[in-house]
Amino acid sequence: MNNITKVWIYSERGHYDLMHPGDEAWQLKLCVWFDEGYTAICERFPAGEEEPDWHVPTDALDLIEERLESYWLSTKREMNRKKIAALRENLPQIEQVYARQKIAQLEKELVDWRDHLAMVGGSNE
Repeated sequence: MNNITKVWIYSERGHYDLMHPGDEAWQLKLCVWFDEGYTAICERFPAGEEEPDWHVPTDALDLIEERLESYWLSTKREMNRKKIAALRENLPQIEQVYARQKIAQLEKELVDWRDHLAMVGGSNE
């Protein structure tokens, strides 16, 4: 893996268990785009477990790894361990790309709010 172009982290609530379709759970997903492709890793957590705070890719990756290792049996454990190891090798760059994205997002939001304030007759001070 080399140059990272984009990083997404998100969580969502849903009904993921086909055997128990009424049971709600939440899923945490970390997606990283490299020049040569895309890597994503996610884990699901029961609705009874409170969704923890995560702010940076390291937090999300730690939570995903902790959940993966909590299973007694997992058919995807080895595959996901390899993904996690590869992502950890690139973690400094992943963190930098994510931080730049967040800064750009917040700067745009700030401009939008200043424009809104000006439109309603407020001061930007």
